[in-house]
Parts: sequence; structure tokens; C-alpha cells
Amino acid sequence: GDCAAISDNFITVIREDENGGGDTDLSMTINTENATYEQFQNVLYTLIVTNDSETAASGVVVSAALPSGMVFTNASTPNGFYNLFFEEWTIGNIPAGETAVLHLTLFPLASGSDINFFAEVTATDQADTDSTPNNGNGVTANEDDEVNLNLPFNDGNGGTGNADGSIDLELSINADVADYTIYENVAYSITITNNGQDAATDVVVSAELPEGMVHTGNTATTGEYNLFFEEWTIDNLGAGESATLDLTLFPLVTNTAITNFVEVFAANQTDTDSTPGNGNGVSAEEDDEAALTLGSSAALRDYPGNYSLQFAEGEMTVNHVYPNPTFNELNLNITSAKDADATINLVNIQGTILQSFDRDIIMGVTELNFDVSNLPAGRYFIQVLGVNGYRRAQSFVKQ
Repeated sequence: GDCAAISDNFITVIREDENGGGDTDLSMTINTENATYEQFQNVLYTLIVTNDSETAASGVVVSAALPSGMVFTNASTPNGFYNLFFEEWTIGNIPAGETAVLHLTLFPLASGSDINFFAEVTATDQADTDSTPNNGNGVTANEDDEVNLNLPFNDGNGGTGNADGSIDLELSINADVADYTIYENVAYSITITNNGQDAATDVVVSAELPEGMVHTGNTATTGEYNLFFEEWTIDNLGAGESATLDLTLFPLVTNTAITNFVEVFAANQTDTDSTPGNGNGVSAEEDDEAALTLGSSAALRDYPGNYSLQFAEGEMTVNHVYPNPTFNELNLNITSAKDADATINLVNIQGTILQSFDRDIIMGVTELNFDVSNLPAGRYFIQVLGVNGYRRAQSFVKQ
């Protein structure tokens, strides 16, 4: 049939970007309700990204790395998601003229110095009219797609940062034994004294558990011990005052020396002859550090396996603990050169005595039987205490 003539007039088809085309203009702000921060008190940061252009922004990613001295508590946002592993806020799209908001709750571990939070836009699909994503220095905001907020430390006395004053903190440490025995509690006593002319505030003593020992208990005359952070915090230690922390620890190792190192980690004031937190973790080199090394008393016995227990009136040998593992009952086979008295303890791995029995041991072979059916499944120790104070322990498993 007839075909319509093809016109010589060309038609130009223009496809507009669904986002409106053109560049975007992203800007950031950051704020918090806190004028200062306090150690171990959450801080809520609010990050806001605004699209000031007439073009929608897509593929928006913000670097919101946790500032040094703070750890993550929580994040919430109606715009995208916060990835803690990468410390990035992935927003995606921000329509023209609209904003995206991230609420980030952080927990300060630091004290005595300012904390600076820096964030910046690191990626967008469009060019930004007055900024370049991901070109920040990580400290100060030099373009409007970057922000930083500096929080001073609140010393609790109306001041911030390191307060004026003259303090001289001195630490000492001692224990109730010179040589430890595996599975036997060791009682440490840590004493801090302020020899300065002014009160020391917000004192933090690092008292980490030595390798090979676990925590059983603690008491402090002033302040409190935080087992999670392994720190002793004291709000105020007056001039000339002392405070003591008693730590009970339970050795899980033997045949090795154990060193307990403690040091002043922080204080608001300047110490006249020491620098907090600069210790080597092994030996005390300043008076705000202390270290104590305990030897092992393993030479007193053969362990594991059979062992001898020296009583005042003779020698006793624990031959066998069986069945091991056990379900309901545990038997202890003992040979003694003389009649003797002994205390038998059932102990958990934290060093807590669960049951205690006084038993007469006859000359020759004695079989002792214990009902362990009520114990939860796990690893335990059976401990023998002789009249001269020597203790020995063997482990068993309750199924």
C-alpha cells in the first residue's frame, strides 16, 4: 500500500534524569545535648545530612567512625542503616530539599582529655556543587559535607580537662602468700596514697587480672572495682588520704611465676613525679605503679596424678579420684601412714567452696564417698586440707 513519506525534519528526544539531573549540594551538621562528657556516661550524637539542591541525591554514604576513647552503644535512623563494622551510615537517596538523620549513642571510656567526633560524606552518585566527598582530614571540617564536634571532659568539679592542683599518687601491692598454689585463692591488697597537697579527683587505677588468674571477689574502702574494665575508680582522694582495694583471685596455672601489675591510669590533676598510664605492664618504674610476683608452690607436690600431703603427724597420699567423669557420686582413695584429720572441699572453677566435709582418715587405706548428683554439669576440684595448712586439689568433671 501507500507509505507515508519520511520527513526530513529530525525529532530530538531528551530523556531527563529521574532525579532531576544536575549536581547536588549535601551539607552536614552534628550536635549533642552534652556540653561536656563524663567517663562511663552515654553521649547521644545526632548527625544530619541535608540536600540543599534541587536534584535528588542517591548512593549517599557517610563515614561516622567512632571517636577515639568511645565505644558503640546504639544507633537508630529512619534513613538507611548504620554499619558498625565499617562505621558507615549508608543513606541511599535524599530527595531535593530534604534531610536524613542518624542518632548515635556512644559510651566514653576515656577521661581527662577532649573527644573529637569527625564525620563526612564519602560517596554520592552525583557531583556536589561545593564539596568533594571523602577528602577530609579526619579531624576538622573544611567543607560543608564534613562536620566535627569537640567535647571537653567534665572533671566533676565545675571544670574541664586536667584541673589545676598538685597531687602525688603512690601505689603499693601485697599478697597473703609468697608462693601461690593452683586452685587456691590469693588475697591481694592494693593501696593508693595521695602524698600531694591537693585532692585527687576521678582517679582510675588499672588493676588487670594477671594471666593465669580469675576473679573471685573484691572490696574497696573507697570507690569501686569494675571487673569488665578491670579498673578501680575513685571519685575523690583527699590530700594525705589512702584507699585500699582487696582483690581475691584464683590461680588456674602452676609451675610459673605470676606478676600482678597495677598503675594509676588517669586523674584530673597533674602528678608531681609520675605520668599516669605509661607503665610497661611488668615492673614498677614510677611511684604510681606497683608490681608483685608470686612463685609457684608446685614443688611441694606432684600434680596432676597422685600426690603426697604432708601432715604434722605423718604422710598421706591421695591415690585416686573416681569415676571421672562422674554422674552422681565421687570416690576418693587415700593412703595414710597414721590416723589423721582432714577437711575435704568441693570447689568450682571460680574458687568458691560449694561443700565442705571434716573426715577422719585412718592408718592404711581410706575410701571416701561424696554425693555430687546436685552439682550442675561442669568442671570442679576436690581439695584436701591437712592440719598443717597444706592444700592439694584434683579436678573432676560432673556430667
